Amino acid sequence: MRIAATVVAAACAPPAAWWSIGDLSESGGTDDDVGRLEIDARIESAVGVPLLVLGLAAVTMLVVGGFRGTVSTRWFVGSALLVVAGSATAWCGRVLTADTHGANIGGGLILQLGIPVLISLYVGAVAVLVADHRS
Repeated sequence: MRIAATVVAAACAPPAAWWSIGDLSESGGTDDDVGRLEIDARIESAVGVPLLVLGLAAVTMLVVGGFRGTVSTRWFVGSALLVVAGSATAWCGRVLTADTHGANIGGGLILQLGIPVLISLYVGAVAVLVADHRS
């Protein structure tokens, strides 16, 4: 149960966060170095809302499992790191693809700082989950 709930929560986090964050483009922005993703708002809502509900259900299963003693604290921390990393990945994607007036400073900061932080989060989460699974 804990592996399935973790996989579902981690898989649902990026698209659900992408939908809930929304477009960060400035009105009339012309600088789109990375390129704006043209996804219809109805499609984003049709995918984002169910995945948000499914992801919250998976996180709820992990929390309840923690209270019942079937999910260890270490496993819960690893799962939480995966959800945070997925949500942060969606936020970085929204900032990176936003149309702006002039330079997209946030996009540059994400390329320099965000990607190493995201890699660290993912590697740390997997390391915690593997260590807990082996014990």
